[in-house]
Amino acid sequence: MPDAVLYHKVGMSGDEYQHLIRGVARGQVPKTWFRRRVSYHTNLLRFGLKVLPAREAARLAAALAARAAWHVTRRNLKVALAIVLAFVANARRLPDTLAARRRVAGGARHDHRALLARFTTS
Repeated sequence: MPDAVLYHKVGMSGDEYQHLIRGVARGQVPKTWFRRRVSYHTNLLRFGLKVLPAREAARLAAALAARAAWHVTRRNLKVALAIVLAFVANARRLPDTLAARRRVAGGARHDHRALLARFTTS
């Protein structure tokens, strides 16, 4: 994607997730943690809907839904809620995302199948 732009917020990473895994005491999780989780999952889902072929975008959405369900079973309700809110945010922006998808598809210079074959292992 020659015209693709990646925005990375300084300090944003998946490291905040480690607070849940390690069971950090209340108050030690950064105050921006939840907002960052929502933003991360929103951007991930929008990227998939905008750029990936329909089948892979559907797989990504299904994987995120499964991940939310998994977090519910582990009582990580905030992470599950962040994923649900990402779906809600993307549903609100769906017309814009689909318009962007058409623009991206119109300017594509590479075949998605060729790219997937090149960069995935089978």
